[in-house]
Amino acid sequence: MSGKHILHKFHEWFFSPAGPGLQRIPCHDPITSYGSLTATTLYRHNGFQVELLSGSTAQPYQVYLPAGAEIMVIFLGGSLEAESNLWSGNIPSPFPQTDQEDEPLPTKFFEQPHPSQGRKLLFKGETELTMSFPEENGVLLILEQLPPEEVHSCLRYFRKAAA
Repeated sequence: MSGKHILHKFHEWFFSPAGPGLQRIPCHDPITSYGSLTATTLYRHNGFQVELLSGSTAQPYQVYLPAGAEIMVIFLGGSLEAESNLWSGNIPSPFPQTDQEDEPLPTKFFEQPHPSQGRKLLFKGETELTMSFPEENGVLLILEQLPPEEVHSCLRYFRKAAA
């Protein structure tokens, strides 16, 4: 098989119902930023929204959900430090920071998911949450249900906290 043919097959799978389900990427506000956080909307349809949230700093953020709001936070990779009444802890990067920039990452882990990937928490309104990405990176998936006809990013719940 030629490279082009393999990529066509991959493309067909990627956008098929059997693939990762990225057929509902919205055209309205697909990317939102606040401070060092970026939320990319992967799905918004029938009152549900999924955003890929990436952060690249140790800046802590307070997350405030008003009464009645709910979000599910799924850790995908990088590092995360969180403090709330539901869960507090630190999920470090599997690759420790080194002073040597020339040191390559271990190739056997290059395409592997983070060892703690998939940790999920449901946060309900009026839950106090502070989070940061202590090793200057982090990736979360945020799932929420939106009121009909409303378009808002999950970043509306985030505020910079005192460091």
